[in-house]
Amino acid sequence: MKRIVSVLLAAVLCIGCAFPAIAAGEAQAALYAIYGNNMLFQQKQPAVFVGTATGGVRVTCTLLDESGGTVAKGEGAVNKSGRFSVSVPAPAGGYAQYTVVLALEGREFARLTGVVFGELWLASGQSNMQMGLGGTETGIRMYAGGETLSGDLRFLFVQPYVEYMGDTERFPIEPQRDVPGSVWIRGDEPGVYGVSAVAALFAQKLQQTLDMPVGVLCAPLGGSSIYSWLSREAIESDAAVLADMQAIGRYIPADEWQETGHDVYNDMTANYNKKIDALRVFRPQGLIWYQGETDIFNSVEPAAYARAFDLLQRSWSPLFGFDALRRLPIIYTQIASYPYGGDKLQRLNVEFAAMQRLQPRTRAVTPIYDVPLTYRRESGVIHPTEKDLVALRMAYAAEGMVYGRRDVYTAATVQSAVPDENGITVTLRDTGNGLVCSDKVLRGFSICGEDGIFVQADARITGSDTLYISAPEVPHPVSAAYAYAENNARANLYASDENGAALPVSPFVTDLSALRMSWQDREWADCDTEKVWRLAGDTYTGWFDNWTADGAALSYADGEEGSCLHIDADKHSFSVSPTSRYTDDMKKKFFADARRDYSRYSKISFRVRNTGSAEVTLRQVRLYTSTLIWYTPLVDGSHGDSAVIPADGAWHTVTLDLSQIFRFGNVCGVTYSRSRLTELEKIQLRFAGDDAKVELDSFRFTPDGTDGIARRFIARLDRARTPFEWLSAMVMRVLVLFF
Repeated sequence: MKRIVSVLLAAVLCIGCAFPAIAAGEAQAALYAIYGNNMLFQQKQPAVFVGTATGGVRVTCTLLDESGGTVAKGEGAVNKSGRFSVSVPAPAGGYAQYTVVLALEGREFARLTGVVFGELWLASGQSNMQMGLGGTETGIRMYAGGETLSGDLRFLFVQPYVEYMGDTERFPIEPQRDVPGSVWIRGDEPGVYGVSAVAALFAQKLQQTLDMPVGVLCAPLGGSSIYSWLSREAIESDAAVLADMQAIGRYIPADEWQETGHDVYNDMTANYNKKIDALRVFRPQGLIWYQGETDIFNSVEPAAYARAFDLLQRSWSPLFGFDALRRLPIIYTQIASYPYGGDKLQRLNVEFAAMQRLQPRTRAVTPIYDVPLTYRRESGVIHPTEKDLVALRMAYAAEGMVYGRRDVYTAATVQSAVPDENGITVTLRDTGNGLVCSDKVLRGFSICGEDGIFVQADARITGSDTLYISAPEVPHPVSAAYAYAENNARANLYASDENGAALPVSPFVTDLSALRMSWQDREWADCDTEKVWRLAGDTYTGWFDNWTADGAALSYADGEEGSCLHIDADKHSFSVSPTSRYTDDMKKKFFADARRDYSRYSKISFRVRNTGSAEVTLRQVRLYTSTLIWYTPLVDGSHGDSAVIPADGAWHTVTLDLSQIFRFGNVCGVTYSRSRLTELEKIQLRFAGDDAKVELDSFRFTPDGTDGIARRFIARLDRARTPFEWLSAMVMRVLVLFF
């Protein structure tokens, strides 16, 4: 019996001794996926490590230098939910690489190597921010040459579609603590080609300026709305944003939330909950933001977007260690040209400038209308592949706003506008060393009177921060605009610094309430460029002829008075037309950025010169409203629709009266209303002359909101040129007499 008892006691002791061993064997911990080798922490801020742990209560963190010496240590506890948080003080930024060792109850469970300390930023937005370096012009050249970026650049790559409970199609109602699938990438690794091009090139420029490692937390998603980046808590705390979302059916009450069936691009919190909240352990010095295209498509009004943007900045600020006194700095870019329709793009870009003025110390806006719209067919013109300038301008803004390298860091915007009887004096803020033009002549300006019809304007720089904008066709102007067009690549006004032209001036309208019809920059009107970039959609957008000719050859050359269109005729009858259409699958289609409404102009004038040896006749200017229907305006001050251009080599001005237009050139018949000119298909100038040499320049438009009687009967026998016209005039006289 004693023997049996002894055996049982021994077994109990063995089992008892085994329990601690088993428990110790079960003790385990893991860092969240947002950590990894080659990561970067913000210098001089606590480096925080979070994760999960079981079987222990004490987690330690040790920061080791390159020789293995201890630089700093920290200790944290595991809470009841099995999560831990531990931190160490971060050293000053530099190129030294560190190792981080984490242990649970003294047993190492994670070792991170190649860790550096420097300047950390956050990048978010939609597809133009998401576009990888390998898809850009710069990246393609780098890859072909076997180049990479600096190994001192570090990027946290957040997967576009993040899993929740193992499924990318599930969406939590609460913010998640980790971002599964995240990975840290060095700038000299092949994986950098998949990193946001804007973020990568932004980091490269900052590293060159600051001379220290730079890292970016990259968390964009193509096609995402701004509302998907807001938390529920933030939305429900802001009555205005909540009302905006309810008005367009984008608010989902908590009791109606289902984890499946959501739209990751548009539904509220979809991207905040999966991507942003978990990054709160980091301390980025600012956010670079490229977003807004989706909200243009979804018809979110500019004022509503501004409210959501302000909420994003206010709610993200405490998340990353900022407060109400100094918000999270945001550098955001305006939207590139694309055929959105109407003036949605223009209004949002103007609103972007207004948003900056509300928080001038923590917001910087960078225009990109002059960035080349080079693109690849598979990605479409909405995704320009030239990202260098976008990134460089964001870095330029960061150098000033965050690092104090310059006083001016955002695009120049309107401070005041003072009209007089001839023009408008516009004073701008944030002009740096003064306003400059990137070409010989300022482009992209328009102006309107009380009728609100904008026409092309002349502009000149009158001071370091002032402009004078005018147009002889608009006496007593009330509002002026710059770069306010869907396709505004010709706009060329810049603020300057010690190196010359810096940031482009932001698009503006001095009095938006006056606008009735904006001016789409008609590049053909200046007659100085052979090719022009036109928006025709994702397939056919590109360079097209500015003018076309039938029976003549066209050329452009600089002269004493600037460039103009040269016409060398090889036939007696010849014609020229500004290009408004392109051919797609044997069908003619109009450019998306073509403004075809001429009904609100009373006159069109242009300059013409005959440099040949014999006179040339401008027989007609035809305004086609369809392939078969056309109208001819009278030449102002004459009884007909033709004009003789003498061979004197001098410039002559021809003015067309759009209040008197005649179908098929029947100038003795019915005068039609300008309302017929709402959708012009083609403008054609028809000439006659032998061995003609003609030059055209400076087409200008006079607005006029009145048209008198919509349709008038005019019987003018003296205008009849053919028996048909004479008979038509007689019939009109009879109608006038009896009716």
